[in-house]
Amino acid sequence: MKKVLSIIMLFVFVIALVGCSSKPDEISSEDNTSSVLESGIVGNTLEVDGLSVTLFYASFHRNSALIALGHEYVIVEIEIYNNNDSEVYISAVDSFNAYIDGNFVPFSQDAVLYGDNSRLPVLEGTVASEQGITGILGFEISDDWEKIEIEIIAINNNDNESFTITRPDIETIQ
Repeated sequence: MKKVLSIIMLFVFVIALVGCSSKPDEISSEDNTSSVLESGIVGNTLEVDGLSVTLFYASFHRNSALIALGHEYVIVEIEIYNNNDSEVYISAVDSFNAYIDGNFVPFSQDAVLYGDNSRLPVLEGTVASEQGITGILGFEISDDWEKIEIEIIAINNNDNESFTITRPDIETIQ
């Protein structure tokens, strides 16, 4: 009897996990918009601590069913190439800072889960010498933002570098 009960409990647990991890369907409404960064900034590369950091894509998304009123998700796709002689660890939380109109904004897992359609992984992992990694970062921000700075934190010195994105850099797609 205990074995049958254990199997039933395991089955319920698996069903619950699948239900919690599935991404909700996007809901259309007049408030839903997606935007992509125009080509003026895409492709810019910054050099920080022997790393070449390239911004490939930036977008913001509003979906009234998934995000607080007056907020939107900002997603950036970044590639990092390690020019160092040793491996480096890149962390979405520890290797980057984001500032919206000068105010710090933390990395948001919800933005990555619900605001991104690329299905790329979060920018996180160990990068061997002469190798690269590509991934995304996400942030939940107020929808009245004017300027976003994505700062790459220097590992060995204080020479941090930043990508700056302004609202005119982004084209809205309905």
